[in-house]
Parts: sequence; structure tokens; C-alpha cells
Amino acid sequence: MGSYLIRRLLLMALTLFGMSVLIFVMLRLVPGNIADILVDASGAATSLASTGRSPSST
Repeated sequence: MGSYLIRRLLLMALTLFGMSVLIFVMLRLVPGNIADILVDASGAATSLASTGRSPSST
């Protein structure tokens, strides 16, 4: 039972690390600024001003 629990915990840690790396790489591959992607058109001026970045041309 102990070896099963250790194996499951190691697989959980490996899965968490792998998903973190995958999400990081996917976010780095997205073109443009993350603030541009996360902010919709209605809140663009206030949200982008708070990040200190200028809005990109669309």
C-alpha cells in the first residue's frame, strides 16, 4: 500500500509539472500581448492603462 501511495504522489507531481510547462509554453507561443488577449473591447482603456502598456493596433 505504501509503494502504491508513493507512486501515485510521484505521478501527481510529474503531471502537475508537465501541465505547468505545457501551459507556460502555450502562453509564450500566443502572438501579441497577454493583456490584449485578456481584455475585451469595452474595458480596454482602463485595463491596459493599469498594466502600463499601450493598446496594440487591431
